[in-house]
Amino acid sequence: MKKKGKRVSRLVNADDKLVEAGFMVSLKDRETLREEAFRKKTSQSSIMRRVLKDHFKDEEQRRKDLGVKLEAILDSCVGWLGGFEIDGENGFVERMYNAGLRLDELNDDQWERVKKSLQIGYEGYGQRIFTNKPSDREFVGKFLKLNPSKKQRIWMGSGESLEEEFEEEDSEEIKEELRRDEEYKQKHGIVEEGEGEDLEGEGEEGEGDLDEEGDLEGEGEGEEGEEEEEEIQIELVEE
Repeated sequence: MKKKGKRVSRLVNADDKLVEAGFMVSLKDRETLREEAFRKKTSQSSIMRRVLKDHFKDEEQRRKDLGVKLEAILDSCVGWLGGFEIDGENGFVERMYNAGLRLDELNDDQWERVKKSLQIGYEGYGQRIFTNKPSDREFVGKFLKLNPSKKQRIWMGSGESLEEEFEEEDSEEIKEELRRDEEYKQKHGIVEEGEGEDLEGEGEEGEGDLDEEGDLEGEGEGEEGEEEEEEIQIELVEE
């Protein structure tokens, strides 16, 4: 007689650990997920794990491609006699923009590489005929179409007035985001972890127990009401 063991998803190795995770999705997407799981005779959690795995794989490849494109652009902006071209249709800004690359997507090493090149380009202003060094604001403005991060903008501007202005702008954006989050939580009666009861007691309707694959049985079979979004609980692979 074959001993019955715990069934392991084909997506994960036997040594991988499944952990519970929760996030918000629209009610329409939740219904579509249920239908897809029923049609494929699988669990909603299995579908979500595969979606995440494919996304991470695509993102890894995209970042590799970004690195290759960035190096090609940096090399192409170096002049015959040295220097680094920032402006013009063959300059760094236009080449990055046409390639669909953003500064805020760069990792730390890539940004350090870009900083060195931009420093060379900045020092070249004023050394050529009909060129003057731009002000801090003018220099930052050259790169805004490339979506630089706050840290990157401050480095480009290197001025306290710019830093304070950016901090004020970002603080207003953060306040607005917090206000919207608070309104949403009040509307849907959401209590974050640490503010109320432990999560173990939440979501009793329609969440059920874990099946042999580590997936939730009867996910979301409780009353849905008229909420536009609801929380979906899945188990993710802990890398």
